[in-house]
Amino acid sequence: MIEILSPIIVLALFGILTPIVGFICERGRVRNLVGAWALFGFIIAFMACFRLMSLLNSKPVIIFSLYPIAGEYVAGFMVLDWLSFAFSIGFIFLGLISTLHSIDYMSHDTGLPSYYSLLLLMVCGMVGVTLAGDFLTLYVFWELMSLSSYCLVGFRKHLWEPVEAGFKYLLMSAAGSALILFSMSLIYGLTGSLSFARIAASLTGASSSILLYAIFILLLVGFGVKAAIVPFHSWLPDAHPAAPSPISAMLSGVVIKTGVYAIIRASYTLITISTVDFRPILALLSVLTMTVGNLLALVQKDIKRLLAYSSIAQIGYLILALSLGTEFGLLAGIVHFFNHALMKGLAFLCAGSIIHVLGTRNMDEFIGVGRRMPVTGISFAIALLSLAGMPFLNGFISKYLIFAAAIDAQAYLLTLIGLLNSAVGVVYYVRVIQVLFRKPIEAVMRAHESPPLITSSLVILSLLCIVFGVWPQPLSYVAELAAHFTFQRLVYITSILKF
Repeated sequence: MIEILSPIIVLALFGILTPIVGFICERGRVRNLVGAWALFGFIIAFMACFRLMSLLNSKPVIIFSLYPIAGEYVAGFMVLDWLSFAFSIGFIFLGLISTLHSIDYMSHDTGLPSYYSLLLLMVCGMVGVTLAGDFLTLYVFWELMSLSSYCLVGFRKHLWEPVEAGFKYLLMSAAGSALILFSMSLIYGLTGSLSFARIAASLTGASSSILLYAIFILLLVGFGVKAAIVPFHSWLPDAHPAAPSPISAMLSGVVIKTGVYAIIRASYTLITISTVDFRPILALLSVLTMTVGNLLALVQKDIKRLLAYSSIAQIGYLILALSLGTEFGLLAGIVHFFNHALMKGLAFLCAGSIIHVLGTRNMDEFIGVGRRMPVTGISFAIALLSLAGMPFLNGFISKYLIFAAAIDAQAYLLTLIGLLNSAVGVVYYVRVIQVLFRKPIEAVMRAHESPPLITSSLVILSLLCIVFGVWPQPLSYVAELAAHFTFQRLVYITSILKF
């Protein structure tokens, strides 16, 4: 059913046409129109994606293939299920909010048609990854997402920092992509197919072997680079300070979650725990990731580096949920994906609002700025308190579900380590809030609230953090369906093999 491609088609079409629209706008000397065009594209894509929910309510797995050859699906094999829908809708929504923020935030930069075109194509690649039903299709969209994100990290190419960070990101991500490609060759040699359903069917009931563990580890490392899992995380703290703040929000909010989605697909769809028991590996990586992220965040004075290490720690909580190997754990992880996208996207956009006004990332230089910029300051406090897990905010729901799932799975040591890490996180979140609302220093007395489009994006995300903190049912409904049908491997496999 070609309708499942509608979000990808809209994003790709708007991304390709944006340079033309930008050229027309420059000739007509209307700078912000290209941003409005990109925003319109994201709104249409979001509506197209939201409409897919009605299709999934009648059929949990929907398939579309461009190239059926002798019963085998070579490429262009797209599959929509509740898991891919959950991630796609999150990707597009944060892209929409980041674009709204960018219209004012990026107004003084040059090359805006390229910026918005890359942003649209990056999200197009991310949605394509979630809808891919075979490794070849996934790899094509993975590279589209990666190439666009490299360019966006290094967008301000007249400065040395973005160029260096973009090049580092390129090298590490390319190494991860090479490992994914190598694992694809091993999988094809072992199963004779790149279709997820056929691979899963071939591996069902297979006995454990060194080769299968090697393939899983290669995939985990390849996807783990993009997910910023320790020890493959070092590109993220450099990329965040260098990238424009809306791109930092995208990187932490959703781009690294593309790697998490791929890990979920590899861990829960392609294999079974009896074939490759991934739980100890993911548990170890989750402990490393949350601990390193939280401890390094404690010593940061650059607000964007602090938030970058915080993102690494939050990925650790998400991987902890996945390491449990239970449906409850997967549900908790998907809810945390939604909530972290909102609260970390909000945190980076608030930081960008302050940087936009003061021109500095050093927290020592914006003491008291929250009093001079009340909308930004209050929104930032909401984001940080939510990340800390304060009750009645959406971050509390995430952590409650993750730790409840860990206790339910009798992973008591993991629960204790997670709670201790969460306590460490509270320390630096509260420290930032204190900096924001202390008596203003002279350097911030000239500060004023950001333009309306910037503050409007902050208000929208702040309200959502509060709404989903007191009414989490919409997110938990989608997450519950995604987790349930992901565990129903046979439904996924048979739906595709009978297509």
